[in-house]
Amino acid sequence: MHFEVECKVRIEKNEVKSLHDSISLYVAGGECQDIEKKDTYYSQVGNDITLFRVRSVEGSYLITRKMKEARNDGVEVNQEIEFTANGQFDSIHSFFTSLGYSIIIKKEKRGWAWHEDNLTIELVEVAPLGWFLEIEVLIEQENLKRQALDRLEKVREDLHIYSRELVPMYYNDMLKEIRK
Repeated sequence: MHFEVECKVRIEKNEVKSLHDSISLYVAGGECQDIEKKDTYYSQVGNDITLFRVRSVEGSYLITRKMKEARNDGVEVNQEIEFTANGQFDSIHSFFTSLGYSIIIKKEKRGWAWHEDNLTIELVEVAPLGWFLEIEVLIEQENLKRQALDRLEKVREDLHIYSRELVPMYYNDMLKEIRK
């Protein structure tokens, strides 16, 4: 189990190229990878509270359960339990529906990711929500949370986005709002 400490800011489409270039210079080596994430969120039948996610990852599936820390500063702190499952999505979906779970939302995220040590920066478009810049620090122990929060602040300062308001909602909650 690990903890992810992350934040996101909304980006305008006309800022994407400039931010892409800035992040490439900022991250050691400047290597960026194209990303495409397809997520399916599940809950108990008749409920809309997200319990876990199934993410398609290069021919396999990453199953993730997040225990979310309640915060009001726009930063997300999540303890994660994850494992990988091989096979067809239909079989995985049938397994979960047989246990009383149903799909509550699907999400697609495309863009780029940069990695350096335990830091990940993603510049992504989440359809139909628009463009976002995400900064994430992974930690193995909860007592490292303060350091992770400090690193988020420093990256935001270094990328000149510190004055931007953090987006406090999870993507799946934003998607649920627009689909009501």
